[in-house]
Amino acid sequence: MSRQKIIEAEEEGIMEEEKVEISASEETMKKAGLEDLPGVGAATAQKLKEAGFADTMAIAVASPGEIIEATGITEAIARKMINAARDSLEMGFESGDALLKRRERVIKFTTGSKAFDDLLGGGFETSSIVECFGEFGSGKTQIAHLLAVNCQKTDPTAVAVYIDTENTFRPERIIQFAKEQTWILTRCLRT
Repeated sequence: MSRQKIIEAEEEGIMEEEKVEISASEETMKKAGLEDLPGVGAATAQKLKEAGFADTMAIAVASPGEIIEATGITEAIARKMINAARDSLEMGFESGDALLKRRERVIKFTTGSKAFDDLLGGGFETSSIVECFGEFGSGKTQIAHLLAVNCQKTDPTAVAVYIDTENTFRPERIIQFAKEQTWILTRCLRT
């Protein structure tokens, strides 16, 4: 059955859910607009837009009930539409096995204090964003300077991104932390 006939049958309410099989190539879905989603013709697209579903992201984060309420389509079509929108936006989930494999590549680097590292479960982790908070003078900036150096000591290919929102970055502290290894010192001040 052609896509147009499926859409017309769905809009007229005479389509049986079991017979609906719509597929699109991955390339098509990457550029998908509302009318490129399964089960969405001109009339359905208009209903979706009137209900506030302007793009594929809006469809991807919607519940089937919201789509059904806005358009009057069946639950099976609504689910296919939502799944196609999610696929086009690469919003897939990650299995526990894949997450475990990714976590195996995480490196923990030291603060230089065994007690502090123990509190952190072995040190700070790579591939993460860390927020330190505390009172003025509690050592937040010193930790940031130390981590900028230590992550590059642990992995010479690493890059530290230091976001300084309070103008507290001091290259002099980097020099003090990296003084024992000249290549670290040069690299830390350039990255």
